[in-house]
Amino acid sequence: MHPRNRYREHKPDFLDLARHRPSLMPYLVRKKASSSSEPAPYSHTVDFSNPEALRELACALLSKDFGLEVVLPEDRLVPMVPQRLNYIHWLEDLLMEETEREGEEGKKVLGVDIGTGASCIYPLLGTAVNGWHFLATEVDGASVQSASDNVTRNNLQDKISVVKVSLETVLIGAVCESQHYDFVMCNPPFYTDKKDRYEGSQRTSHRPAPPTFSTGSEVETMVEGGEVEFVRRIISDSLTLRTQIRWYTSMLGKKANMKTICQELKKHQVPVVRWTQFVQGKTHRWAVAWTFADGRGEESLFLGPGRKKSQPLALSVPHERMETAASAVERVLHQLKASLGELKIEFEREAVEMGGEGGRGCQLACEARTNTWSHQRKRKRLKQRLEEQAQQTKLQSGESVQTLQPGTEEDGGGGGGGGGGGGFESREENAVKGNEVCSRG
Repeated sequence: MHPRNRYREHKPDFLDLARHRPSLMPYLVRKKASSSSEPAPYSHTVDFSNPEALRELACALLSKDFGLEVVLPEDRLVPMVPQRLNYIHWLEDLLMEETEREGEEGKKVLGVDIGTGASCIYPLLGTAVNGWHFLATEVDGASVQSASDNVTRNNLQDKISVVKVSLETVLIGAVCESQHYDFVMCNPPFYTDKKDRYEGSQRTSHRPAPPTFSTGSEVETMVEGGEVEFVRRIISDSLTLRTQIRWYTSMLGKKANMKTICQELKKHQVPVVRWTQFVQGKTHRWAVAWTFADGRGEESLFLGPGRKKSQPLALSVPHERMETAASAVERVLHQLKASLGELKIEFEREAVEMGGEGGRGCQLACEARTNTWSHQRKRKRLKQRLEEQAQQTKLQSGESVQTLQPGTEEDGGGGGGGGGGGGFESREENAVKGNEVCSRG
């Protein structure tokens, strides 16, 4: 779950939600551990395999936590609110990066939601949380009507425009030619056909099925070619629209498809690509973003959340510490010597004449006799293993070995294990995770 997701640290109290929305009450189930007759926080849950329970839960969360009143048709997809909120927060991260780089804080944010669905969930959340404006497109007439009704029900007609488009339309033909947009978001149909949907071919054999009931109509869950072909159509339109839209993004339901989409973007030489993973309980989703905007360094290419940036190769000395040219040289030299020492690189210092006003500098003649800078993680693990073996040998030989009790100053104190998860389905740590699935060529 995203670090800013409100449900990460504070999971819903279903009994409290039912008091706010009484129509949820019939779907509450008392937990086995809660045998007391007195109601307690988190003493109840809901049956996630019941589509009616899911529908009432989504409406209750939107009403209590976001002040949104929605109606969800019985034959349409029921949005999982915490998961949808993850996507909104990730878009915030992308836009925040732009704001810091360009200083455009406070400007109107306009996004496009491709396939907004009957709930119009993303525009409603984006507007409620951030005050964003949306163009929401949809191909299904019944979903267009339902989405429009939800917008009107919350008096958001001035911020959200719901538009019916043809099956062939993705972006071109939907967006206004003279309008610039900040982002595109999309939760595409995951499946190719009924067999793909109902046989669960999107899951690996060792992963258990999620406990939630799969809702949604065929038009919402299936498309020719599946999600890969749908996102390829977004990529195709983006190659024409380019900087008219700042960030193009889409969610993906299959990890293998993330690599395929990244390769597609690389094939078209898209300059900047980002991706992330959303984890909530047993549900995993991935999202990819790309942009044609200028002004980014090469290190921004194909970055996921788990990839660490390399240490900078340049050392900057603040002007206030540069009393003289000689002092600046000495400061840089001191830092350089320390770094070379850590790498066990031998060096000799030589004075050299500098240009300009006849100043003097220095140069270092370096020689690396062994490779000490690669495979750092492997070296660290080996060192730790050898230290543990040495300690074990001392114990077996009867020598005195000093040990630390948990909670002492040296070991950092008690760790507070087993923190509760923020999702509905699992107490495992829920976090936005990322694994490198695409790389620079």
